[in-house]
Amino acid sequence: MRVTIEDVRRVAFLARLSLAEDELDRLRSELDTILRHFESLNEVATAETDAAFQSPTNVDVLRSDDVGEMLSTEEAMSNAPDAERGHFRVPGFLPEE
Repeated sequence: MRVTIEDVRRVAFLARLSLAEDELDRLRSELDTILRHFESLNEVATAETDAAFQSPTNVDVLRSDDVGEMLSTEEAMSNAPDAERGHFRVPGFLPEE
């Protein structure tokens, strides 16, 4: 299957990407190369491979959620680089406009 410019436009529309006309042909070529690599997987002999070869086991790997000894607020804040009224202060992270 060859990727067309219309395929690229459709994918860009679905992904809500705004592409310039000069980007369309470059992306068409790149997508076409990627899909050809995936098509080469059809040549791999898998008829004798067990479908569940690496299926996960049903083992619970989570630890129990037991309440243990807790730090006091003063102990927790003692190593904080910046704290105020019993809360950790962190730098702002809102994007600049």
